[in-house]
Amino acid sequence: MPSPDEPPPAPQPLQTTLYIYELTNISQVKKAREGSFYTTINTKLIKEVQSDKKGAFKIKLPPGQYSLFVKKDSLFYANLFDDKNNIAPVTVEKGKYTTVDVKADYDAVY
Repeated sequence: MPSPDEPPPAPQPLQTTLYIYELTNISQVKKAREGSFYTTINTKLIKEVQSDKKGAFKIKLPPGQYSLFVKKDSLFYANLFDDKNNIAPVTVEKGKYTTVDVKADYDAVY
């Protein structure tokens, strides 16, 4: 168990594929047995984008609301929700950059 006196390790960048779906509610997915993993997402896949070695990515999307997922093996993962149970929501506005921090903390120990 980590010591409470030691600072937590710094987040590490993740080079991965991000899956951008139409805004997805918890009622529109099939949950896996554990945590925030999903076997099926029943909304439209908009785009996939690869993050670089620093974990950064950039993609052009039309204005709207989206949900972002990553994968671990064959399962989709996202662990953030809004007050309406939409999963990992991101809003894209016309003419603006949207900054997103994606946390793939499925193997984290707290």
